[in-house]
Amino acid sequence: MDLYGNFENLTEEQKENLAEFAAVSVGCSREVLEGIEEQRPMTPGLFRRCMEELSDLEAIGTLGKVMRRWPEYARQYLEEGKT
Repeated sequence: MDLYGNFENLTEEQKENLAEFAAVSVGCSREVLEGIEEQRPMTPGLFRRCMEELSDLEAIGTLGKVMRRWPEYARQYLEEGKT
């Protein structure tokens, strides 16, 4: 099986998604990964930590998904940032 050839057949968007997935998988703490994967209950504090770690990684796609999944925490997080 030619894995490199398979990668080259991906669209640019698919390549970017794969690269972001790898960055998040390696760069985020276990707690954040468990929160994102809903293996641990999301709390305001964990949400804040997710936003910080994902922002540091510039994982914009994942940031957006997390904000859409937990809109109540996203609103609170954004409001806290304005003060």
